[in-house]
Amino acid sequence: MPSRDRSRIAAALARAAALLVLASCSSPGGSTASAPSAGSRFADGVAVLGDSISTAKNSDPAHPEQDAEQNSWATGTAPAVQSVYLRLVAVNPAARGHALDLAVDDAGIDGVLAQARQLVQHPRAHELVLLQGISADLRCDGSDPANEGPFAKKVGQVLDVLAAGLPDPDIVLVSLYGTSASHAQAFSQVDPTAITGDGPCDAIDPATGKLSASRISYAGALVQAYESRTAAVCTAHPHCRTDGRAARGMALAPADFVPYDIHFSVRGEHDLAAVLWPAIYPGAH
Repeated sequence: MPSRDRSRIAAALARAAALLVLASCSSPGGSTASAPSAGSRFADGVAVLGDSISTAKNSDPAHPEQDAEQNSWATGTAPAVQSVYLRLVAVNPAARGHALDLAVDDAGIDGVLAQARQLVQHPRAHELVLLQGISADLRCDGSDPANEGPFAKKVGQVLDVLAAGLPDPDIVLVSLYGTSASHAQAFSQVDPTAITGDGPCDAIDPATGKLSASRISYAGALVQAYESRTAAVCTAHPHCRTDGRAARGMALAPADFVPYDIHFSVRGEHDLAAVLWPAIYPGAH
């Protein structure tokens, strides 16, 4: 399979295994999701930066292998998804028509930085910025320790660009959806070949045909360094907060994914929006 796809799959499984990593992103050492401060209001617009989870690639059966932004958990307009955008419009009608999806399939941190630069050039400022998982940068080839510093620096650049170019942005870093067990079980039923291989981050060992806990743990240790640095960078920015691990509470099932693929179905996009909305705006309906 293409190396980018394998990296993304391995990173997803690894992140799911690294629950303590995600905890570190919402510990006292890092920013966490919180209710808007007194006197604040719901955002008048929302933008999302990220990869194919946010483009809703392959979620429209009528257009396979294509992006389906109407189904995006973040900015989609499809009623079946009930995206963050549609939920925002329900509580703040002024947000209607102000949703921007700049995510790009397989985007790594360089791609997300380019998306941030594109966002600040948009003629309308989008106050709520959702920064969805950066997983394409996980290498699983022994070079990750050397990549952690440059990765963290570029995450900081993303936040710097957004903070400097947008008036008072509310930037939310979105954690990985689901848990290690739900990821492994769902992926193994949806498309086991996609997570089978001889690499240290391949979840299924071809020799046994079974999920390898040691491989998932190995990859999780790599992600721990990336996530810890990301949390530290977020803490340094007054406009940045995490989702408080809300996405981790998503209960994954095979129906959340496109058959024979690891991209979200409409149901998966809906369920992610449902668990993230109360983390973005606690107490909102």
